[in-house]
Amino acid sequence: MLASLYWVTQISALAYPGSKAVDPPGEARFPQAKVAFPALALTALGYALERRRLARG
Repeated sequence: MLASLYWVTQISALAYPGSKAVDPPGEARFPQAKVAFPALALTALGYALERRRLARG
């Protein structure tokens, strides 16, 4: 779970007023999305699978 904090903070930075995903004169809209969203999805999948495994005993 701690590993996902990096990606969560990176994505949440876009919620701040006036912030952008790239530095000027950046052309890309959100290049980190190619890595951030799949990394978060894999972390969530691993968390869910481990919770299920632990619940079974």
